[in-house]
Amino acid sequence: MATKTRNLPFDLMRLVCALCVIAIHCINTVPTALGSALKPSLSIAVPFFFLLSGFYYDSLSAEKRSSQLAKILRLLIGASLLYGCVRLASRLSSPEALSEYLTQLTAPDTWVNFFLWNESPFSGHLWYLHAFLYVLILTVLVEKKWDRRVLYPLIPVLLVFGLVLGRYSSVLLHTEFPKYLYRNYLFIGLPYFLLGDLLNRSGFRLSGKKLLAGCLVFLLTTYVEAAALGQWDMYFLSTPLLVTSLFVLIGGSRLPEHPAAAFAARLGKLCSEKIYILHPLFLEVLTRFVPQRLLEAPASATLTFAVLIPVTFLCSLAASMVLLKMQDLMKTVFKRKSS
Repeated sequence: MATKTRNLPFDLMRLVCALCVIAIHCINTVPTALGSALKPSLSIAVPFFFLLSGFYYDSLSAEKRSSQLAKILRLLIGASLLYGCVRLASRLSSPEALSEYLTQLTAPDTWVNFFLWNESPFSGHLWYLHAFLYVLILTVLVEKKWDRRVLYPLIPVLLVFGLVLGRYSSVLLHTEFPKYLYRNYLFIGLPYFLLGDLLNRSGFRLSGKKLLAGCLVFLLTTYVEAAALGQWDMYFLSTPLLVTSLFVLIGGSRLPEHPAAAFAARLGKLCSEKIYILHPLFLEVLTRFVPQRLLEAPASATLTFAVLIPVTFLCSLAASMVLLKMQDLMKTVFKRKSS
């Protein structure tokens, strides 16, 4: 196990990725041409989160790994309960909607997809926590007998299978599959987590110019793929190359020596996970109070980028900071009681 110091650009990127996820969900809520065009580049966020987790995994002690797994499980259970209650409460005024939701919750297929493919019946974005939990469990199980590097050959295999079931299914198989079949622990979580671990162990070193050129090239090829397929959502063949190039570029960079940059990096380290979990609550509240006429073009683009994305982000960030303060307060109280 190697000790790894904090990489501040990576911590700042956590905050940027949280903002990218919010942007995607705002664009999905209020679709615009500009929003759809940005989706291929915004979709690097979740793979980047998994890469980071894999990159730091080797530096964690056995105790910290167990603590991380328990934390993700608590977050998944807590977030599922929170969004389950919100979904139920929002349907109480409509017996039809409530009955439909309860039928969905009691359907066997719902729980098969939940346990097998991380598809949450409470809120779609919780698939990430569920997938991360499965990745950590699989890693622990594999390491009981082997080094986890035995899984490295699976990285390209799983990524390719994910593409075949995802963006390329209509071309190769002449059909389209539900998103949960390719957006899960197996085809997104595990390969990117292992890729992050591989990058850490390889001690990557490349020049900034080459990496920047790589990022630009793979960003361009991502858009070429999106245009050729006529699908602007989720992951493409170029996505792993784009994410990896960007990851290595950021990993070798330095933050400006400014208090604001250090503060933003600290927020990324402490709040990005909470922002990810909480943001759909604020997005739903905002869209409920926005007049319908503003949700229609051409005003919708301005609404999405000038209001929905920044306000959802800032509200989620503020709520995350409040939760952090509450956690610190509770820890202080428990320490005093125990002493």
